[in-house]
Parts: sequence; C-alpha cells; structure tokens
Amino acid sequence: MELNNLNLPLEDTIDYVIAKAQRGLGMTNRSLADKLDTDRNTVIAASKGEAEDEFYLKLAGVLGLHGPSLLAIARDQYHPRMADVPPGLHQLTTAYKDFSVNAYLVEVPDSNQALVFDTGTNATALLDLIQENNRTLEMIFLTHTHRDHVMDVDKLRARTGAPLWTGHEEPWPNARTFREGKTFACGSLTIETRSTKGHAKGGITYLLSGLGPAPVAICGDAVFAGSIGGPLVSYEDARRTIEESLYPLPDETVLAPGHGPLTTLGKEKTHNPFLAAWAN
Repeated sequence: MELNNLNLPLEDTIDYVIAKAQRGLGMTNRSLADKLDTDRNTVIAASKGEAEDEFYLKLAGVLGLHGPSLLAIARDQYHPRMADVPPGLHQLTTAYKDFSVNAYLVEVPDSNQALVFDTGTNATALLDLIQENNRTLEMIFLTHTHRDHVMDVDKLRARTGAPLWTGHEEPWPNARTFREGKTFACGSLTIETRSTKGHAKGGITYLLSGLGPAPVAICGDAVFAGSIGGPLVSYEDARRTIEESLYPLPDETVLAPGHGPLTTLGKEKTHNPFLAAWAN
C-alpha cells in the first residue's frame, strides 16, 4: 500500500493509449496501417515507442487524438507534477495483478467524519487510517463495480457499519443506489454525482466541494493522467459523458482517478491525447 504518492507513474504507456483509441474506433493494426499507408510492423513499432516523431503526429490524426500529447506519451515526457494532495484527501494505492488501483479517504473538515470512495484490493490501510485519525466512516461510495475497485467492500462495511452507495446502473449486494445528479451532504462537504460511463456501464464521478479552493472530482476509470479508461462499454458514451460532466468544471479541478497519479482537468485538457483532442 502507498499513501499519497505524488510520483505514481502514469497508468498507461503508449501501447495502451493507442490500443484504447483503436478499440474505441474498431480498428485493427491492419486497418490502421492501411489508413496510414504503411505496414502493420510500423504500427506495432509505434506502440512500442519506436516510431519517428512525425509518425505519431500522423497516427494521432487517424485516431482522433491530440498529436503533441500522443508524442509526449510515446517519449515518456508527460507527468502531471502535482505539488501536493488537497487537504483532507488521502489516496491509497494497492496492488492488483501487474498494476495498482486507487481508493480515496476523505476527511470532512471541522468534524470527525470521513467518506471512502472505492476500496482497492485491500481496505486494511483505509481502516487503519480511519482509526489513527479518530474518524467515523459515514458513507462508502463506488465509482463503478469492476473487481479491482470493490474487492474489500464487505470487510470495510462489516468493520464500520457505513452504508454503501452505488449508481443505479451498477447495483451491488446490500448497496443503496442513486441516479446520477443526486447530491449528498456530509458536514461542510457536498458530493455531486455525475455520469462518466463508457468504461463501465454506470461509471460515476463524485464532485466534492468544500475540501479546499478547488473542486475534487473522484472519477474512477473515466479519466487517467494522460489517458482514459478502456472503452469497454461505449467509446461514444465515454467521450460524451466526459465532455458533459467534466469539461464545464474549472481547469483547477483536481482529478482523482482510479489508477495512476492525481492530476487536474486543466492539465489533461492540455496534455491528455484524448481530452486535448476532444476539447478543441
């Protein structure tokens, strides 16, 4: 487990970024090569970061991505470089297979209350932090119900008695459901729920106001620093809900993703190959 690691690597290297765009557009390496007037081996080399700079700019055009941002990912030149974690927000990272997954503990200002968003693969560190900081867990929220995000929900609920909430399109045993747009309140915090489905059938972003000067969007696998969640359900829905639910927010909004480092909406609208293309 890692706590508040501002140097987490990006979730996706260039191969995953390209593959996610291909999957969203229904393009194979062969069809992509045909559109680029090249051969399949050149496309495969690009996915390994071994293509020329100009090829990535051309590739981005075919995939509907932002060229300079795609090139920066290929050259390992982008990291959001957050200076600190917003007050009261704790990012806890646990291992899952060959990658890591984030859960978040939020301490409600001027109270002993706390909220949890997802559990990762092991909730022990969440429970320890709640106890160490003398907090009472008021609610548990799920961004979506993919296994890596919910593996220790039962233990967290059993140990704390806190109610579990999830979006209505992804019900979970013994959880209460809500429709996107519902707003929760806990002390001085407000938690607005916004649909960011596409990676998951009912993906939810929780927009927190009251932690500090900037809003915090706990966005699950909708957006990562430098990438997005794989379009497992609908690429079109992923783009639409990101544009509708996230783009109107201030650029300083902190994005707390389900994998990889914290970032801001402004950074991703500039440096994320998907968001930078879609924002223009």
